[in-house]
Amino acid sequence: MITVGGSSFTPGSPETLAVTGLDTSQSTAVFRYGTLEVDGSLSGAVWSFSFTPNDSAVFDPTPNRFDCQIIYGDGSLTPIVLQTGERKNGTEPVVPPNTTRVSSITAGTGILCSPDPIVDTGSVSLDAGLADLSGVTITAGIAAGDRLEFNGSVWTDITPDPMIPRPGVAYRVLVGQAWNPYLTTPGYSDVYRESFFRAAGGSESTGDVELKSSGVAFIVGASGWVEDYDAGGGLRVGPMNSGTRTSMYLEVDTSDNSLTLNRGSFVDDADSGFFIVVNYVDA
Repeated sequence: MITVGGSSFTPGSPETLAVTGLDTSQSTAVFRYGTLEVDGSLSGAVWSFSFTPNDSAVFDPTPNRFDCQIIYGDGSLTPIVLQTGERKNGTEPVVPPNTTRVSSITAGTGILCSPDPIVDTGSVSLDAGLADLSGVTITAGIAAGDRLEFNGSVWTDITPDPMIPRPGVAYRVLVGQAWNPYLTTPGYSDVYRESFFRAAGGSESTGDVELKSSGVAFIVGASGWVEDYDAGGGLRVGPMNSGTRTSMYLEVDTSDNSLTLNRGSFVDDADSGFFIVVNYVDA
């Protein structure tokens, strides 16, 4: 049993522990204190063990001064007892750095260690993109002007709702919902916007036009215009319900939830055109 130490040890600072009386015939010697291991160097009859600030920060000899050993290269060991006194910087303790000695840190997915593994000191950095994170899925093809919508579980890329959608395609209108008194328990329902178009000058059906055969509970709002050729061959354009000659209106049949464009005289011919935008609650 060898007693070492004294009044010159300051935790949190670089220190060198010089020990005499150890086996000088050994090629290596390691100072071991719990998980802390410090390699020694031999000079004459003295083995010296140099502590870094990280080493000495976790080296508190007071409660476990009997737990230290010197491990030689041949596997033999010598127990040592630590002896400490006043610190060399006065009676106030030195605050150790915010570091902890580790046994080993090995790099993993998206993690870089330098060196790899770290057994004393080193640096750890993140080398990962957004797609490398768990719970993240990257979908290609997001164009400028698109937006994200949360469907209850994931975020999805959707194109913006147009003010006037392409004819025959329904979009969820930007205002979202409207009060629906026709539900068993009245409440809010989703509002859709859909447009319908027929070019003037063609050869289509005459009279009223069924725009949708089903699916319309009631109309929230509508706008549009009519197109027709007058006797002189010129194209005449006017809003809905602008007078007797161009009068037309929308009607919902509650028996089958169909949507019909009722056209008045002079705008109900085969060559009469129209463009209608309807906001409606889906039946």
